[in-house]
Amino acid sequence: MNIFSVNYHLIKTCNMKCKGCYAKYEKLNSNLSLKSHLVILSKIVEYANKNNILKRKINFVGGEPTLLKELPILIAFMSKAGFITSIVTNGSLISEKYINKFKVKPNWIGISIDSFDKITNWQLGRVTNKGLVIDYQEKARIIIKNNIKLKINTMINKLNYQEDMNKKISNIHPDRWKLFQFLKIDGENENSVNLLGINDKKFKFFIKNHSNLTNKIKIIHENNNDMRGSYLMISPEGSLFDNTSGKLKYSKSLLEVSFSDALSEIKYSEKKLKLRGGNYEW
Repeated sequence: MNIFSVNYHLIKTCNMKCKGCYAKYEKLNSNLSLKSHLVILSKIVEYANKNNILKRKINFVGGEPTLLKELPILIAFMSKAGFITSIVTNGSLISEKYINKFKVKPNWIGISIDSFDKITNWQLGRVTNKGLVIDYQEKARIIIKNNIKLKINTMINKLNYQEDMNKKISNIHPDRWKLFQFLKIDGENENSVNLLGINDKKFKFFIKNHSNLTNKIKIIHENNNDMRGSYLMISPEGSLFDNTSGKLKYSKSLLEVSFSDALSEIKYSEKKLKLRGGNYEW
């Protein structure tokens, strides 16, 4: 393995109920303690060091990772170990006060933005438990002001594939914009297929309608095939898992086995990672 990019879903708790979410983890027992997180992160570092992997990155995701109060500790720990650090968030808790909690700031913050339309966000469930719709322009401004690279993730689905996001995305001007085709995962979001599922033609329709931004912004698009087996993922219980079969398959927990042993129990393709644009200047 020459590129080591890990998505650590370190908390299953979330303050939104997004209908397209593939990572609800309702069948998993509970979130881990800080001590357990550090054990798992140590095994990730150990694996990277043992295999002399110099290009290394960790994305802290969820659930909603910013709900974990110890997140600044985890960012500092992995930064010290030579990892590029990233947070993928719904943006609800991002503020100047929140960013100032980090003694070591993350290199990247990714915000999930599926729509700039209030009604569409309500239909998608992309509102907080208090019913608030996020001011994405303001969240992006805070991130950029603090010299943190900004990525936007957008799930393209039946409710937003005709939306024109050109002006808003151009104004935000992220370092990367990732477009994902809605991906059905049995046991997680299969009940939303009728509401959100789209075919390749509609996915490409959205991509084409925003192709004029490619001269300004790095745009990455991933269809269902691109996403299956191309992400190295860890669950809130500390297990590696993959989505190649259309449902989540878990390894033994990293609290019990080495990273190498857990990796042998799942399907993961570094080749597919590279093909979907995962090898870039972090």
